[in-house]
Amino acid sequence: MSAYYTRIVECQLHTKALMAKTSAISVRVPDEVKAAAEKAAAADSRSVASYVEKLLVEHLRKQGFLGQKAKGKS
Repeated sequence: MSAYYTRIVECQLHTKALMAKTSAISVRVPDEVKAAAEKAAAADSRSVASYVEKLLVEHLRKQGFLGQKAKGKS
């Protein structure tokens, strides 16, 4: 199994979503916010990118901007 495939599977397991990742978002934040995100991501055994994606998806679902997960999928 290639490292690329392993990383994709790992990321999908973290977010529990099987969305194709075809777009990138770049944001600038204060150093303090970045440091806090790094600590939070590490505490959740994630990369910062995976952690931010998880938070964004959860928020968008909660606000009704993104559909809910299909029943029975985790």
